[in-house]
This record gives sequence, C-alpha cells and structure tokens, in this order.
Amino acid sequence: MAEKGQKVIPEQLLLDTLDRLRRVLSGFTATHLHLSSLRSQNRKDVQLRIVVRMFDQIIASSRGRIFTLTNNDIIILGKDINKYKLERTIDRIRNLFQNDPLVYADPEDNNGHFTTWYNLENGYNIFYDDIERALNDAKESSEKKQRKSPASIPIEPEHLDKILKILSTINVSSLIRRQCVVSISPQQSSKILFQEFYTSMADMKRVVAPEINLFSDRWLFQHLSCTLDKKLLPVLMNTKLHVNPPAISLNLNISTVFTSDFQSFMRKVKKNGQQIIVEVQMMDVFQNIRDYKSAKKQLHDNGHKILLDGLSSQSLQFIDLNLFNADFIKIIWSPTLTDKDQNPDPKQLIKDFGSERVVIARCDTEDSIKWGLSAGVTAFQGYFIDSMAGAMTKSACKNGEKCSLSKCVASRATISGKTREQCTNQKMLDELPKIKAL
Repeated sequence: MAEKGQKVIPEQLLLDTLDRLRRVLSGFTATHLHLSSLRSQNRKDVQLRIVVRMFDQIIASSRGRIFTLTNNDIIILGKDINKYKLERTIDRIRNLFQNDPLVYADPEDNNGHFTTWYNLENGYNIFYDDIERALNDAKESSEKKQRKSPASIPIEPEHLDKILKILSTINVSSLIRRQCVVSISPQQSSKILFQEFYTSMADMKRVVAPEINLFSDRWLFQHLSCTLDKKLLPVLMNTKLHVNPPAISLNLNISTVFTSDFQSFMRKVKKNGQQIIVEVQMMDVFQNIRDYKSAKKQLHDNGHKILLDGLSSQSLQFIDLNLFNADFIKIIWSPTLTDKDQNPDPKQLIKDFGSERVVIARCDTEDSIKWGLSAGVTAFQGYFIDSMAGAMTKSACKNGEKCSLSKCVASRATISGKTREQCTNQKMLDELPKIKAL
C-alpha cells in the first residue's frame, strides 16, 4: 500500500487493486498494451486519450477498470470481459499506429510486443511481479527527473584536458554503439550490408562531463573526437563478437586514417575477411581536400571504401558529389526530400550519382524507406530498421517474452556493458536477422 502523504502513482493504484482481488480472481483478466514502445511521435497526449476512450464501452459493460501507467502503457483489468470486443478494439488501435515498427512486431501474436494477456486465475503472480517492476521503474524515472541538471557550460581548453585524463582511465567499450545498414531489394528481400560502430557521445558526456557543452567549440570538439577515434580502434580490435558483420563502418576524422592505430586495425579486419567503410563528414573534407584524396587512395589500395556522411536535402542541391568520387554517400532523411518544388529534384540527383551508392539514414518511419525505394535507393539505416531487427530477434529468442522490444533494440546496439550483460541470449544480439520486408 502507498504510504500516507505520498503521491500515489498509477502503478501503485493497480497493485492496491490487485491486493484486494487476490481472493476473488475467477473470471478476471488483464491486458497490457505496451504503448511506451511506440515511437515518440505516436505517444502524444491526444493520441493516448483517443486510445483510452476506445475502451469506454468495454469497461462500462464489465467490472472493469483502465490504468494508464507512468510510461504511457495501458492496462485493462476486469471480470468476464468480452474477449471478441476487446480484440476488435485492439485491432483498431493497431490500425491507428499502422506506420509504427511496434505494430509490425507481432501482428498475429496474442502475447508479444504490442500486447500481453493475463488470465489472473493462473497468472496472478506473474502479472503482480510485472506491475511491481513497472512501479520500481516509474519511481526510478521520477527520481531522475527530480534531480536538477546543472547548467551547460561551454567547453574550454582546461575542460578538455580534464576530459582527456578521465578518458585515459576508463574502459570505453561500454560507450560504443553499433547500427546496421540494411539492403532492401525490389523483390522485398533484405540483408545486412554493414554495421556502423561509433562512440555514444550522450553516454560519454554523462560519464566524463555531464555539465559541459562538448559541441560549443568546433575545434576543441574535433580534438576530442580524434582522441575518441584512437580509443575506439583498439577496443574494436579486441572485441570478440559471436557473429562478425560482413563489413564495418566507422565515422572517423580523416586524420585518423593515417595513424598507426588505423593501420593495425586494417590488418586485423583483413584477417577476418571483412571490409572497412570509413565515413567522413563533409566539413572535414572541405577543410583539407588533399588529405581526403590521400585517405581515399589508401583505403582503396587496401580494398576498403569511403563514404561521405551527413548530407541533407539542402546540401544535395549545392554540392557536386561527383567531384569527390566517394564510394557511398549517406543522406539524412527529412520530409523536405519529398518537396516536389525542389529544383533540381533530389531523386534525379540520386540517380545521377548512382542510387546503388546511396544510404538513407535516420529512417524513423516507413515513409522514409518508401521514398528511398521510389528513388531507386536500397540501403537504409535508422530506428525503424533497428526496431524490425529487434522484433525478429525477440520473436526468435526463447526468453523473448521476458524482454520488451525497446530493451532488445538497446541490447543489440551494444558490444559490452550492463545492458548487454543483462541479456540471457547474447549470441542472438550479434546475429544478423533477415528483416521483414515492407
């Protein structure tokens, strides 16, 4: 029970209700809608209110009650609820979020990513434990929000010295993340082209400099990123994955390509039969075209490739991509790409460059992939892809029902650390599943 004077949250109210029902469970069921795993744009207040109202008739016709949890999940608890009407309502809710990856995770599964069903006569303890965990998560989340974040201080040279000293003493492997680039063919088959490995700046900032704005000075940040490049390469050389991706991409400063650490990394990757794709930012290229050309030649001489990263719909209009002769370019998805008034047309620019050499990144929606396919692009990267890969992993995992989709996606993105260690089937995190085509 909640303590007197303490603010009662929905999870605690639900537990109190379950305590009262403990001796009269006959006919009682609970349905858990995991709306917290929807994309953020699908968790607006107005959308959630619509979902809650869709259950009004069902709740009114049974001894039912609906709980909206702190994380926006919804629980429908009641006795002798008409399951046919409940399932029809949930199908309508799926249609409401039809463009969300969560809906594609288990469209025919009655107990999975989108919904979990409980018969309280024989599943009371399981449901109670799940809600207790939800209560603990809600309390932890509330405590984090109540902590005041210190004001962001612009980075100065003395801050950089302190950060570099801290970085020299910690294991950065837990800060490294990875994300797949997937090829989707016109025949609707898919495969992993390569995995991008990078240092999570958000996690790194939290660990070494929570109060510092690392991006306030471009030159100091570039010096920091060069140091992170040097820390990243040895970690990847010594990381043993259960399954190696066919190719590895690294977002590096051009100067890193000429270091001894990178030479050692190239030799290690060659032994594994893999290819390296170095991703470089256009700003880095503009600063020194000569170094860019030298780096590209060195990579090509060793059987590797180079990618121009961070292109937008605007930069496509003003940069002659053929001048750089990169093996690939990465375009950041934006709805502005679909603007029919643009001249020249982005689709024509992609066609002129070679659509087979283009990656559309930050694909958070199905629309981004459909547009890319219509432009002849087959390579995609982003949360939508991550969610589909996570859904395939979760469905195939024997312990998948114990893990949320968002947690599975987060675990797949890691190569070490607490998030990965908590997974009971780490081998599957490294496997490269065939993703359901659109």
